[in-house]
Amino acid sequence: MSFRHRYGFDLEWERMESLVKAMPDTVEHFQRTINTFLDMLAEADDREQNGGDPHGLQ
Repeated sequence: MSFRHRYGFDLEWERMESLVKAMPDTVEHFQRTINTFLDMLAEADDREQNGGDPHGLQ
């Protein structure tokens, strides 16, 4: 069985240019957000491992 993907339209650089050029900023923001979330999970795990409330409410 073969798989073929074909766009039913042509990509227009003029319409895509600003989105493509903004991509590094978008990726950087995504990485910061994910890292903040992972840090928060690690802190909750540390609190739970030490017998505390994983939500930090105690």
